[in-house]
Amino acid sequence: MRYILFPVATIFMVLVGLLAFEEPVTKLPAAKEVIASEDDESPIFNLYWAPTDDTITNAENDTLLFGTRLDGTFAFNHVVRFVNLSGTTAANIILQETNTFDTDDATSLWYPVDTTAVSGAGVYRVFGSLVYGRHQRLIIDGSGTQSSTYDANSVFKRN
Repeated sequence: MRYILFPVATIFMVLVGLLAFEEPVTKLPAAKEVIASEDDESPIFNLYWAPTDDTITNAENDTLLFGTRLDGTFAFNHVVRFVNLSGTTAANIILQETNTFDTDDATSLWYPVDTTAVSGAGVYRVFGSLVYGRHQRLIIDGSGTQSSTYDANSVFKRN
């Protein structure tokens, strides 16, 4: 038994080590998952998400999933900048949370936290003083006839 346990433990440790060096931003077909990084300069544990940029056309939807569990008390600030390419930039930025442990679970119950209407090119912000759920995601919900680029970045600061 102990001859089997050592190789299994070694393989497990190698896999954990490899997962620690993931790319900071991973784009998925249906969603963009943004991985957190710690701010080593601050005595407070903060989470920063690298900017994500994409183009939204007409009534297209994009989902930005924050993959790290937000267990604890965090204030949050999501900033999205829209640049108009053609038509009239129109969208909603929808912030949702879930209390479920696994965001890949089809039964995850996502509930709305806030919605910000986008009416033209510019910078829009969704923020709050407390995260109540375990995970957050932003949905960029386009409408009308348009082609617009957007870039989004987020900060979570432990209260």
